[in-house]
Amino acid sequence: MQMTRSWFYRLLLSYLPIFLFIVTMLLLVSFFVLSDLSRKSAVKANDVYIQRVLQTIDNSLQAIEKIMLREIFSESEIHAFINPVSSKSASAYEVGVKLMRIRDDNPAVDSIYVVRASDGVVVTESTITRLSQFQDTQFLDLLKQTSSPYYWSGMREYTGFQNKKTNVISLAKEIHQSSGGFLIINVSASYLEQLLKDMSDPAINDVMLLDQFRNEIASVGSLAVEPQERDGLSQRTSGYTGYEIRSGFRFFAFLDKVSTFTYICILIGFLSICTGIAWIVLVSRRNYKPVERLLERIHTLKSKRNDIPSGRQDEFTMIEAALDKMAEESSFYEKQVEENKIYRRQVQVQDLLEGRHSSGTDTWLSEREEWGSGIGSKQHVVAVAEIDRYHWFSRSYPSSDQNLLKYSLEKTIGEIASGYSVPIWTEWVAGNRLAIIIQQPQTTPSDRVPDRICNEAREWVQDNLPLTVTFGLGDIVDGLQLVSISYKTALSCLDYKPSLGNNQLITISDTQARPQADMFRHVQLVRPFASAYKRGEEQWKGDCLHFFTELKKGAFTRDDLISMMNYMIYYFHREMMEHTSELRTLWETEAMPGLTSMLDEDETLEEVEQRFTRILTDLYHKIILIRERRNNHMLMKQVRDYIEEHYGDADMSLTYLSDQFGINGKYLSRLFKEEFGENFGEHLMQVRMEHAKSLLLESAASINDIAEKVGYTTSIAFIRVFKKVAGTTPGEYRKNGLSRTSDERIGGK
Repeated sequence: MQMTRSWFYRLLLSYLPIFLFIVTMLLLVSFFVLSDLSRKSAVKANDVYIQRVLQTIDNSLQAIEKIMLREIFSESEIHAFINPVSSKSASAYEVGVKLMRIRDDNPAVDSIYVVRASDGVVVTESTITRLSQFQDTQFLDLLKQTSSPYYWSGMREYTGFQNKKTNVISLAKEIHQSSGGFLIINVSASYLEQLLKDMSDPAINDVMLLDQFRNEIASVGSLAVEPQERDGLSQRTSGYTGYEIRSGFRFFAFLDKVSTFTYICILIGFLSICTGIAWIVLVSRRNYKPVERLLERIHTLKSKRNDIPSGRQDEFTMIEAALDKMAEESSFYEKQVEENKIYRRQVQVQDLLEGRHSSGTDTWLSEREEWGSGIGSKQHVVAVAEIDRYHWFSRSYPSSDQNLLKYSLEKTIGEIASGYSVPIWTEWVAGNRLAIIIQQPQTTPSDRVPDRICNEAREWVQDNLPLTVTFGLGDIVDGLQLVSISYKTALSCLDYKPSLGNNQLITISDTQARPQADMFRHVQLVRPFASAYKRGEEQWKGDCLHFFTELKKGAFTRDDLISMMNYMIYYFHREMMEHTSELRTLWETEAMPGLTSMLDEDETLEEVEQRFTRILTDLYHKIILIRERRNNHMLMKQVRDYIEEHYGDADMSLTYLSDQFGINGKYLSRLFKEEFGENFGEHLMQVRMEHAKSLLLESAASINDIAEKVGYTTSIAFIRVFKKVAGTTPGEYRKNGLSRTSDERIGGK
């Protein structure tokens, strides 16, 4: 391999930049110190300058105000014009001449006019007009709403003679003689701008005059409005007008001419820099030989390796490549070891929770000092923390925020457990579930330290994090061999979250405190509920409330809730598909998407009830509006009410109703189907069966008597229809209903 001298140039270039950097910094520091001193002097001079400019402007405006006061309070033409009973009379023409004279005598005055309130006459220096035709009435209206005395206004636009528009500032004075009036003098912004130009040098100063509302009146140069956008900005506010003046100077960092002494200093500095560079080169060359011998030795040792790169390379590149490779391999191995450690820990915890216990798990746990010795013989309990409404949680936060919130939950549980001096181990077993292995302390079972840890963690999360957590707590077990039993118990407790609610601590005793929900009985409540909704009867709301109230009395799992709601949605869908195409489309587009997503997003029965009721209520109102727009809505409602009152008549039929209402039977059947989504016969049978069920449970009448009361001539026909609708005979229905009522009374006691 051929030696190169790049190492020498690297060594040389290592010192030269430092030397040049230090020299440059010293020069810059010296320059900025001198510049700062010059800048401060310029700022002070600028402050004095704008004070003088502001004073000049105030003097000009005060002189105008004195002219106005003299004209108002002296026996002048303006005074006589406003006050007709004055000893001296004056015409509008004379007033106009007077106003023109005032304007001509004072170059600051752009325009001036007088308003007489008694008749609305307006006299300017060039015209006489009425207030209704005057174009500055908006400013006058503002004056009437403002309490006196009147000060200089802000920047505004004034339309004068021949509709010429000018930016002006105005001073108005109210004249309190007779009916009164106003005297208004306008000073143009161009005059003030020219005044600023006369008192400043645009090549050096940028000046801006602002009114009391911080609107620009006049400016010289390119000064920005906001002070923080310009260095060296000075500001002053007039105590007379409230106007603000801002001025910034253009600072020149370098002088146009320098002295001979300055040239000598620059030359000495340049020679010093060259001397320093030459010295660095000589020192580097002097150190060349020992460094070269060292690099040759390194090259001799490294050349024996086959992986040494070939070609023209210096030894520093070889050393750097070897070190980079070694560091890369070391980092890779460390990362792999750490990942293996984390993965091994997760697998061991998962094996422990699922009952796949091994000697490796014992070894791993025994290495944890906080667990102490003999952990295999101690009591443990497993709790599982489940994030509530995890579907909403996943959509509301990015993955980084989710990990942060989960980390906060995990650390909080650890800190609470450490307060009780209880060793725990936490591991996420699913995206929304955190398993917590708690070593039961040597206390009486009544202390329930794990319960307190879970409750405190749950309350802390509720108060401090934008989420809630439900805990499932397993049974206390002896030794690590039985931890999986406690874990399964904790999971089974969480299965009952839909009936017990979110943000809870659920134990096995909580699931056993309620009776298991009778899903078959709840299924029977769906049918009348759905039928009433299909017919558009207000009764469905009570049936809905009764259904969910009965469901809340029992304990059921998530699978039970999904099965029940799937059946309910299916039955409602089947009933609504019997409506007209308009109502079927409304059901499929308005209700079904929300009902389907409800099963995926809502976790508890209360959430399901709220969404289910809201969806049905919204759709119900739309269906009612559609029905009420139909021409035969009231007639069909009368027919349905008539059926409700005379359902016990055995002669009830389409022919019977046709005679009663004077309408063709087939046409009546079609209208009834369109209005309520079911045939006349189905509706009549449903009404009779509902009343029959009430009579069976609330009276002691015989089957024959009940059949006659609900419109059946024979008990055989009644029993056949009842079994078809209710799924059981009338006798069995009465027997089961009375037995259930008795059980509920006993349970209530």
